[in-house]
Amino acid sequence: DLDLPVMSGFDFLKILRKRDKQIPIIILTSQKVSPDLLSEHKINPDQLISKESTMPEIIDAIERVLK
Repeated sequence: DLDLPVMSGFDFLKILRKRDKQIPIIILTSQKVSPDLLSEHKINPDQLISKESTMPEIIDAIERVLK
């Protein structure tokens, strides 16, 4: 999620990517996240999922990342 209590999710993802460039990142959020916003923060997630997604959609996104 991008709404974290201590730091922004974007800051967390930047730290994570610095430590491991290969780790899959799936963003699950209720926010409207545009490609421009991701680009601005230099974040390139493997999947971006809305919290309104159905369970089959979430499972499908996870399976795509794990292939």
